[in-house]
Amino acid sequence: MSEIKKSSQKEPEVPLNRDIPRLARKTRRLAKVSPKHLDDAICDIIDLGGSALGVLIRRIPRLPENVQTRVAMKVEDFLFFHPARGRRFLKRLMKSVKESSPACRPYLLSALADVSSRVENLPIDLAFLESEALAVIEAGTDLLRKGKAVEILGSSGHQMHIPTIIKAMEDSLDGIENYANYQFVETALFALKRLGGESLLRLLVNPTSPEANRLLHLEWRDRPEEQVKDLLKLVQGLDEQFGPLLLKLIDLSEYNLPFVSLIREGLEHPDKWVRQSAAASLKKIGDESGFEHLERMLHDPAVEVRLMAISSMGSYSIETTGELLTNIALDESETPEIRLNSLYSLFSQKNFQGLQTLKQCPTVFLAANAVGLHSLLMAREDGLKELLEGINGQPKVARHELFHYLYELAWPEDLPRLLQFNSTFQAGEPKEEFLVFMISYLKKNAGPKLDRTIKLLPESEQVAVRVLVAGRLGADPDSPKEPS
Repeated sequence: MSEIKKSSQKEPEVPLNRDIPRLARKTRRLAKVSPKHLDDAICDIIDLGGSALGVLIRRIPRLPENVQTRVAMKVEDFLFFHPARGRRFLKRLMKSVKESSPACRPYLLSALADVSSRVENLPIDLAFLESEALAVIEAGTDLLRKGKAVEILGSSGHQMHIPTIIKAMEDSLDGIENYANYQFVETALFALKRLGGESLLRLLVNPTSPEANRLLHLEWRDRPEEQVKDLLKLVQGLDEQFGPLLLKLIDLSEYNLPFVSLIREGLEHPDKWVRQSAAASLKKIGDESGFEHLERMLHDPAVEVRLMAISSMGSYSIETTGELLTNIALDESETPEIRLNSLYSLFSQKNFQGLQTLKQCPTVFLAANAVGLHSLLMAREDGLKELLEGINGQPKVARHELFHYLYELAWPEDLPRLLQFNSTFQAGEPKEEFLVFMISYLKKNAGPKLDRTIKLLPESEQVAVRVLVAGRLGADPDSPKEPS
């Protein structure tokens, strides 16, 4: 009796996400799912967890080609957001890359690159996927997945792929203003740094650099001489805009420290515009060595480079560059542009003391701008008060400079204060200039807030404001308007 009872007991059922045969059958049935419901069916399998993703990846090559691609796209999406979940399936993923349809390989390579870049101690050798990665780069694949293929080549450690990556970069630089192009070129730069070292990056910016050439021969001393010659020939044959565009990309990059050597090589370039771009990029480095390079660029023969060096100094601390910038602004032997740029850099530092010093500068236009920039760093109402106090008694050139800052600080509710200030002027040129400013101010601030402020004014001032709004000084505010 006990034997009968024992045999009637059922074996515990294996959960679906652990039941390999059932998962394989469920994956096979994807071939019969309508296109409309296919994505949902794929996601249902992935969402099971357990062994489901591994079975799905392994069986991709056995599915019809159109289904393979849809599965590969969904696997790519999932592993982009959950790369840690993919580590245990990397070997299967690599096998599927090699055996699946060429149309779905870009997505599977992308998934593999995402997982590989986020996990340590890879259980696979990415060099086994070089041929597939090269095929993706050379095909008409989108730049996002081409970039993932470049990551695979960069991880292979094989320098023979450098020409392919450089050529792909060159093709992408034409549209560098597009984010996809920018991201691809940035990815390619990281790969080239891994494969070719700092010397290669420097040569990309300045192919004629003697120091970079010497360094390349040193770093590549164990490579065949013919390979080195071919690489130099390739680099020297690049379009002359290649280097400047790379520096532009690095300047836009949020984090450019990996490319410091490339930036510094740009500072030595014979083209002043390349040196200017390199000087702009230095502001993001922010360390003492970067400052030393900028200080040297202050003596560059091209004024454009000196201007950019000064602008970049504004990103350093007040303790590092504040005194130097103040002295440059005070130097009457310097060009007005250089001195004004020093002023703007002090403003970027929020350097109250430097701007306070320059308010007493004997050069009128510079002192006026120092007053204006100093007022912008203050609490708005205090800054507005400082500006208004600084306008009276100033020569025409100073007044015009200060009106620009007043235009930024004056809000609709400041109208009574501005009208009161206007009453302090005697008839003449200063008053006429201020009335012209008032017309612009009223047009800029037109709207409900200004209307409410005007209604609170005495009737005589309301009439004066209506005249100013019409822009017809001296005209009867109640007379018909002239057609515009």
